[in-house]
Amino acid sequence: MGFTPRLPPGLFRSLSESHPRLRAAAAHLETLGIPRARATALLRSLMVHVMEDLGASWLRDVTARLERIEGLRNRLGDAVAHVVENGILPEGMDVAGFSALLAQLEREMDGLASARRHAETMNGAATGERVVAGAASPAGAPPATGAHPHGGNGAPRPGAVSPHPPESLAAAMDAARASHPRGAALIDRLVADPELGDRLGLALAAENRPAQLDRLRELGEAAGLTEAELADLTRAVEAMGVARHRMEVVDPAALARRRAAVAGFPEALAKDCLGDNTILGPLAESNRGQVLVYWRRWREGGAKGSFRDYVRAEMGSEIRPTMSEWSATFNVGGEPGAMVLKDPAAFDPGRPGNRRVNPREPGTDLLVRRANGDLWYVDDKAHRGRVPESTSGAGGDHPGGVRSPVALSGVSALELPRFLANLRDDIAEIEAAMLRQRGAGHVPDPAVGDSLARLRAAADELEAASAGWGPDDHLRPENLRAVRSILDRHRIRLRVTSELGDVAAMTSRLEGLGIRVVPPIGGRLR
Repeated sequence: MGFTPRLPPGLFRSLSESHPRLRAAAAHLETLGIPRARATALLRSLMVHVMEDLGASWLRDVTARLERIEGLRNRLGDAVAHVVENGILPEGMDVAGFSALLAQLEREMDGLASARRHAETMNGAATGERVVAGAASPAGAPPATGAHPHGGNGAPRPGAVSPHPPESLAAAMDAARASHPRGAALIDRLVADPELGDRLGLALAAENRPAQLDRLRELGEAAGLTEAELADLTRAVEAMGVARHRMEVVDPAALARRRAAVAGFPEALAKDCLGDNTILGPLAESNRGQVLVYWRRWREGGAKGSFRDYVRAEMGSEIRPTMSEWSATFNVGGEPGAMVLKDPAAFDPGRPGNRRVNPREPGTDLLVRRANGDLWYVDDKAHRGRVPESTSGAGGDHPGGVRSPVALSGVSALELPRFLANLRDDIAEIEAAMLRQRGAGHVPDPAVGDSLARLRAAADELEAASAGWGPDDHLRPENLRAVRSILDRHRIRLRVTSELGDVAAMTSRLEGLGIRVVPPIGGRLR
């Protein structure tokens, strides 16, 4: 997430003051004792977060779905054309396989329609109805006396769109006032300033504890807070987070959403999802299918340990590296004039869209030809540093605890002998892609041919230079210099990214090979 530059908070000021739906939300917060200025500042902060992070994620998901739909339609179209011309299905496809493709296309189309319906629901809720009210009422009108925010019987109001009603914010703030009054007073002071209030909102919406600490540290520097004040603020924000997590367990609207999400799940799985509001529950709400995939894999593997721990490990070893690799692709490959010759997805005609993504498979992650003609071989590392124990807990003495930077000692994908094998594999993959282009009636870009010729020449020279080397020979400084000389001659650069990790440096041996760390999105490429 975060493929776009930081949006200026000022963009949302006029919207928060003029849009009927947002005015209604601010008015309702005011009836709960939250000053209007603070309410609108928090709403602006949430909008910035949605636009920057969730919007980028939504766009990526929809784009991927459209690509899958295109691939399925092409395969089905080719099969139908083959039947019309020859009277039978293509070789390798039977009726069951054709039906499976149709069913898969239907699921993808339903998913796309679901996203559209959700967007229409969001738009419809903005046409003068209250975001949170006992009953639909004109924007700005006070709620009915004694009305429950989700309906008279405590059930979710049909059409309600906010997963975190304003009451949860108020209750969280009450918890902070009770346990950390000095920190709560600081929150009141910060949200009175639009810019500082926006920064606080981003900290409250951070996806994890280390990211929240990073944003609070930045907020403290911008607001000129002392270390003691930053400590008070951090503890108050943490109290708000704990209170909101507790509300997710008992809030009627949250429970209703969760129960709807797990409908039809095996009983044991549904129980696990309903009992966990940090990983399994939210995942069931956002991606039921993936939860069922994980459940099947976990049971096939012997159901060792807890299912929650299994899913958490899978998310760390598969989902986060995948997102990190694609973020690196957008970062490096998105430069003006750059051409992506190889991305993290492998060609697989047996998959929708002929693409397969698996960060656990060996090989290089990315090959980009830059505008100046340099070829960048990129390997993304999502390794995360550790947060010191004294700064990671609720009662830590220092609130600015952040993950320590990671220094790499090895990048096997970019080191001989594996790099030579990867290079040969990538050459073959690019050659095959060019053949597919020609077969479809397209002429490959001449820059691709030039890049391929340089890769072949470099591979041949590396193979000749390293012939007879043993494991220790690959580590000798003079041999590392020889490898780097060959790569430099063909303008091939070795780079490491860490979009969702903390890799910031590497050993002198790797630096001698010419490997450099590319800063994350927003940094300067070098």
